[in-house]
Amino acid sequence: MRKSYLPILIFAFFILFTGFNSYTIWDSGFSTPLLATQKVEISEIKANPDRYHNQYVSVEGYVENVKQKVSKRGNPYTTFLITDKKGNSLKVFIWGWEDISEGDKVRLEGIFQKVKYVSGYTFYNEISAKGIKKLK
Repeated sequence: MRKSYLPILIFAFFILFTGFNSYTIWDSGFSTPLLATQKVEISEIKANPDRYHNQYVSVEGYVENVKQKVSKRGNPYTTFLITDKKGNSLKVFIWGWEDISEGDKVRLEGIFQKVKYVSGYTFYNEISAKGIKKLK
């Protein structure tokens, strides 16, 4: 009987090409950890947006300008700025109404996009967050 190596190859591909590591499982602090998340300073992303375009990133900062809205299709979402101590900021979008307030210190994970086009709108330097965690 011939042994199949397909399951082993699929597992190896997953480990090698997704950036799966112990940080992904144990250290992210999110209920659904993201793969290949880079911890990055907001100032680094702003200085090098091409480098981080379409990359998963993890940033920490303070919440400003929180807006909770409903899309034309009836889906709730939250937008805000995440700002570091030096005043550098990035726009953040996340589906759902997040329990955050002005001045909260948070860590978030998501996909940074230098330019994003949605329904005729253009957004610049925005993180589409997948998870947000309040910090003390």
